[in-house]
Amino acid sequence: MSDRGPPRSQAFRLTISALPVNCGGTRCTGGTCRLHPVIAGGSIVFEHLSNYLIWCDLITSSFEAFWEVPANALTAQAGKRVKGPGAEFFRTLKTELKELPFVAENLGVITPEVEGLRKEFGFPGMSLLQFAFGNDPQGRSFRPHNYSRELVAYTGGHDNDTTGGWWSSSGAGESTRTAEDIRKERSFARAYLGFDSEPVNWVFIRAVLASVAEIAIVPLQDVLGLGSEARMNLPGTVTETGNGVTVRIALRRTLLNVYGTLPCSMIAEQSGLTP
Repeated sequence: MSDRGPPRSQAFRLTISALPVNCGGTRCTGGTCRLHPVIAGGSIVFEHLSNYLIWCDLITSSFEAFWEVPANALTAQAGKRVKGPGAEFFRTLKTELKELPFVAENLGVITPEVEGLRKEFGFPGMSLLQFAFGNDPQGRSFRPHNYSRELVAYTGGHDNDTTGGWWSSSGAGESTRTAEDIRKERSFARAYLGFDSEPVNWVFIRAVLASVAEIAIVPLQDVLGLGSEARMNLPGTVTETGNGVTVRIALRRTLLNVYGTLPCSMIAEQSGLTP
């Protein structure tokens, strides 16, 4: 995620097991790899990976270097930066699996080494439209006119508020943005996307679907126009706020109310896509 969240950061409760990159021919047999990396900052687990060649969201920066946090730490502030396995890990996977269908989550503080790793293996990057209009250091690259073809474009991600919730939020307690930052952000978004009273979720959906990005992903919460009550995750917390049962109930109720009324097919047709 971008580094615009709460200052305490999020401490993932993950177990880290050995990463056998340089263990010769005993590592893989019969085309099946038993690799078990769980890297702080991401949660990709490889076990019999050759049986699950699907598109995966990959925290590329964690493989170049990652933030290691003690198991008993309540926040991520007590951690330290540790060098990751780097390109050798992906070379091993490519040798064994031939195809690496990964999407690199290159958000936040991204070093030249991380970008070099992503480009070496051809992983498409990510762009979140919610981060395009404020003070985010990557903001320019998140604007659709700067998209590349090799990109996965999102309206927002799982660590973000829904687009409707983000648009109406004061930012208090969940963001480093000030009230003035939010005012400028909304004003810029309106001017850039050319809208006034149209529902912001559909403005964002149309923008990513009509872009040159090879893949566009829209959370169901944005399709349904839901607010912060349907947020999936609030970084830095371990409560049920915005996830689990709360989200499922909100989605179920809204689906029942709006079934057959959403303009998905129209926007897909306007964008030259197959519904």
